[in-house]
Amino acid sequence: MDNQNREQLYKYFHDSIRKDADVKIKALREEIDAMRHEAEVMFENALKEDQTHAVNTAKEDISHEFQMRLTAKKYELDLTIKEKRQKLLDELLVQLNERLISFRESKQYGLWIKDKLKLIAIDEYDKMEIDENDQTLASYKYDGQKIMTSGLLAGFILHHHDGNSLIDESFKNKIEEVKLWFYANSGWFSEPEDNQ
Repeated sequence: MDNQNREQLYKYFHDSIRKDADVKIKALREEIDAMRHEAEVMFENALKEDQTHAVNTAKEDISHEFQMRLTAKKYELDLTIKEKRQKLLDELLVQLNERLISFRESKQYGLWIKDKLKLIAIDEYDKMEIDENDQTLASYKYDGQKIMTSGLLAGFILHHHDGNSLIDESFKNKIEEVKLWFYANSGWFSEPEDNQ
């Protein structure tokens, strides 16, 4: 997968997930604001009832309770957001798998394979792992051993004859790279920022 396709894939992930998350985050923030407003009204009413020392004590109690409730609600909302983000990411990865399988069945895939293999001194590799459903690579003329592997989707893994190195151009590996990049760079699965 070339860098331009990878960048387009990253941008697709980022834009799709960001759009859906922004809508959900806005709704969750509105709910927090309404809860804040409700607590502030409750707080003001308690202060108006009595101006004595008892009211100051009640104020501290109410403030503490409000902070505890607000903290609990924020924690609950943060968990909900993370769960929804994970679900959305999982759905996007399912769509990506489907698109990659579709690409595997296209003529462009055969051209992509030829371009990748031209860049490799293939005679130094004595084993090639390919997905068991990859008809393009199954019919590719290769002097080494072909190993049919389930779950690679498309692409190949070449094993060097020295047994110490390999080239992994499998789509399974590309998806894992995208996931790792996304987890590291999206900021979605780290501690949420306090936007107050």
